[in-house]
Amino acid sequence: MPLICGHTYVYRCIWIDPPKDKIGICFCSERNWLFWFNTAPRFHGHGQMAVAQTDFPQVLTRDCYLDLSQVCAASPQERSVANDRGMTPSPLLEKLLLALGDPIATLPDVNRKLALENLTAANTPSTA
Repeated sequence: MPLICGHTYVYRCIWIDPPKDKIGICFCSERNWLFWFNTAPRFHGHGQMAVAQTDFPQVLTRDCYLDLSQVCAASPQERSVANDRGMTPSPLLEKLLLALGDPIATLPDVNRKLALENLTAANTPSTA
């Protein structure tokens, strides 16, 4: 099952020790790529977008950070148990798009531009 761009997923990440549930926003359905939420910012400080629990109370249980410093790919096994929590709220997507507007030291520019393009399209209301 491919992930849907702009949707948020909760899934069991089995390769983390110990395995645990992760939350991510899909930005590429073709490759099942996501940006992950983390409780604390990563040590390097690049691309760590602060997100308040109130920005997405249907999914987030605490204030956290969306890690834009790297791409995470959901494996077929992880996708098979992923819980689709629906479209990420537009205000949060707009904040994400703003954060992706400038280069991020650890994120390849090709990935940043792909995320910008795909998430912009996902955040645009359909006229159909």
